[in-house]
Amino acid sequence: MNRRRSRPFFSAAAMAAGICAAAACAQDSWSDQSIDTAAPADASAGRTADGSYIVKRWDTLWDLAQKFMSDPWKWRTIWQANPQINNPDLIFPGDKLVIPPFDPSAGAGQSSSAGAPPGRFAAGQGLLDIHSTAEEAAAAESQKTAPETTAGPYAGIGGALDYRGFFSPEFMAKIGYLVFDKDGRGVIHPGNGVIEKCKKTDVYHQFDSLDITLYGTASYAPGDSIDIIHSDRFVKFGVKTPVTANLVRPVARARVTYVSNGEMRARIVKAWDVIGCRDRVAATKSAAPLDIDTIIDASNEIIATVFARVEETESPYLYQTVIIESGAADGVLLGDLFLVYPVDKKTAVDEHPSALACAVNLGERSSTLVIVKMFASRIAPGDQAKLIKRIRFKR
Repeated sequence: MNRRRSRPFFSAAAMAAGICAAAACAQDSWSDQSIDTAAPADASAGRTADGSYIVKRWDTLWDLAQKFMSDPWKWRTIWQANPQINNPDLIFPGDKLVIPPFDPSAGAGQSSSAGAPPGRFAAGQGLLDIHSTAEEAAAAESQKTAPETTAGPYAGIGGALDYRGFFSPEFMAKIGYLVFDKDGRGVIHPGNGVIEKCKKTDVYHQFDSLDITLYGTASYAPGDSIDIIHSDRFVKFGVKTPVTANLVRPVARARVTYVSNGEMRARIVKAWDVIGCRDRVAATKSAAPLDIDTIIDASNEIIATVFARVEETESPYLYQTVIIESGAADGVLLGDLFLVYPVDKKTAVDEHPSALACAVNLGERSSTLVIVKMFASRIAPGDQAKLIKRIRFKR
């Protein structure tokens, strides 16, 4: 399903109809008491102390863009600043949204970088303008060229990585990936349990309980956190020696409430996509948030082949995920930045890149990249991804 529309038309009123979408389910503290149906009187009303906004009944991204940025067509800017929103057509009362700073005097389509928190990136910064020390900044200043930091493919990447909450535990938890290993039942699936005794609707929402059958050496206790993982499709991976892989996406997180004799019950605490009957469960992989220190030139060359886009849409879009046929065994590191180049039917590589993408999930033989900048509306299996920059994180 294509997530991009010319105008997000469904409003926060959808909650009243009982519709639960991926973005809405991701709210841990949602309650009926948190809904305020009074419309703000002006552009500053409804803001919290940190400058964010609590969604009211009947709100849409279209209207919020008009309210806070004086242009409804800037709704994509608000969407991109809130990675918890999977479908821009569906926002709900009680959702907390980040409203990017906007300075009308800066010109059409420009966000203001004034007042940006220390250590954060302004939207207009060039890639090589991100440094942790004065010495590193001075050294980079002597090496960088004007095209690379102003109009080149790297301009503004600091802001893109910042606004989407890159490398936060929740962002990383949602990334799709390939599974090659077999589970305790001998099937190529992640985890060691499966949702059974399903609801008649076969669809679950936040706070629902899940009945889970465990197998293999699974061992859980009440209070444990688990991930719910959906299988998108089975694929053949590799050219010389193809193997079967399972393309999967984590769709929710739950907390174990009961375990006995291979049966387990858990309650959904956070969901960012539809949860279905027979989805798999696995122990949650804890991760600390990562802060970018410096972005440097890559010391080694990696040229990978694009395998697939995880979300099947007619055209690629910003922040879509892409699988490449290179992983940790090939030297790919978390945070690596790749330029993606189209390859035509004669296997000739176009010299003009179609996208810039960042590695956010690593396997031994494959990696998941997230598109952070688009140059052309085309990314297809067989395209070439070339490592060009490497992120160094703070320790």
